[in-house]
Amino acid sequence: MPLVDAIAAVDSVDPVAREGDFLALWHRHCAKLPLIQMAAVGGALADRFAWIFAAGYQGAVRHC
Repeated sequence: MPLVDAIAAVDSVDPVAREGDFLALWHRHCAKLPLIQMAAVGGALADRFAWIFAAGYQGAVRHC
């Protein structure tokens, strides 16, 4: 699935304030994607900078 399609496939989501809530959201939408898509889609889901960083970091850690 191309990156643009992966991001477009994400439904609108409500903002999440706690890290655990974002983790559940990330697992639901990103955990099984290829690494680059994982980071990009996770960033698209994020409603704050910290979640964008966490999504990108997950892709990087899994790549290592």
